[in-house]
Amino acid sequence: MSTGSGVAALEVDGLRVEFGRLPAAVQAVHRVSFSVAAGETVAVVGESGSGKSVTGLAVMGLVDPP
Repeated sequence: MSTGSGVAALEVDGLRVEFGRLPAAVQAVHRVSFSVAAGETVAVVGESGSGKSVTGLAVMGLVDPP
């Protein structure tokens, strides 16, 4: 995925976050992909519980790996 200006400052491809262990794992984020160009402003919009905060935390590396 690339932005119109060329190189992305941030690129997320197929992000997946689960909490817990199988078979009872809860899938918080499934296959999220986006890119952000330098200087670009992006808003993440969705219903309560849709994974916005978990997506942000995972991108910043603040979600513990499985």
